[in-house]
Amino acid sequence: GRPVLVITGSVDASELYSLNLLNTGIPHNILNAKSSSKEAQIISEAGQVGAVTISTSMAGRGTDIKIPEEAAKKGGLAVVITERMLNRRI
Repeated sequence: GRPVLVITGSVDASELYSLNLLNTGIPHNILNAKSSSKEAQIISEAGQVGAVTISTSMAGRGTDIKIPEEAAKKGGLAVVITERMLNRRI
């Protein structure tokens, strides 16, 4: 139930995590430079109950992911950062 945002350090890393999730049958969205045309849609879905979103730093600082009440009751958005980012603002 709890929405999860996984932030990776590169497009390649985001695609690797996405492939791993695909191989295990976990539905998810991926937000990186290759999917930027769908950025608004992906961000709007990221906080929904059960959503898993893999992203580069595009979903970092300044991105407003809305969390509905049901998701908040499940603990809110879990954010997993896979590696140390070079940019301190992320």
